[in-house]
Amino acid sequence: MKVNIYFDKKNHSKMYSYDIVPPAVPTKENYAMAISEAMAVSNKNKKSRIHLDRYYNLIIKIINNSNIFLSNGLTTDTTQSAFSQAKLLNDKEKPFKRDNLMVNRVWRVGYSQNNRLVMDIDNHDTNNLNTVRVFYESLFGYKFIVVKTHKGYWLISETTYADKNRWLYDNCRILKPDLLFSEYSQYKEKLLSLDNKDHKTNSENIKQSGLYSGVGNFDIIFVFINLKRQICTLRVSKKRPDEVMELVK
Repeated sequence: MKVNIYFDKKNHSKMYSYDIVPPAVPTKENYAMAISEAMAVSNKNKKSRIHLDRYYNLIIKIINNSNIFLSNGLTTDTTQSAFSQAKLLNDKEKPFKRDNLMVNRVWRVGYSQNNRLVMDIDNHDTNNLNTVRVFYESLFGYKFIVVKTHKGYWLISETTYADKNRWLYDNCRILKPDLLFSEYSQYKEKLLSLDNKDHKTNSENIKQSGLYSGVGNFDIIFVFINLKRQICTLRVSKKRPDEVMELVK
């Protein structure tokens, strides 16, 4: 099983991938230990292997912040395996207190990629959907596949990207359509600097920063996170049993 972990270094998330053997008893503690061992093995400094507790404490913290995603692709066997592991983990979770309420942490299966552009709309306003779709299809010069979800729509590019920098650049252009490629690196640096250890940025911060001139109503933070992590993750799991995801023509 491959596990992707996003470490935040100077406010820029970087992804690291580790191959692990799923533990026989799928608790978050056992997963943390399996990942810690994989991290230690990958470290060229042999002394690091005797300090598993450092890795373990870090991984437990990351798991609790939901920054780990299973990334096995979407073949039948691996997808079924990922769902099975998620179910086992959910069965082992215990309620915890948040804002004076007892809640359960939920493990979901997600698919990660960085060769298709994705936009997320958090409403079922068809006029807004058409506004966003028409404008960005014209801007990028390709069609979007539209998937209706429980609370909105996903727009997924039909075209795939061979160059990661072009993918990142076009993510920036979702937020700033007139951005030139020569301006992209500096723009991305300014955008990501809005989020730091002292302040977690939000949509309004980005709109008021002078770095935004997007068209239509869509999830700005979704794009920001994709740029920060340099990868886009879409959940495969349903948020509720009766949720239906359907292709929109």
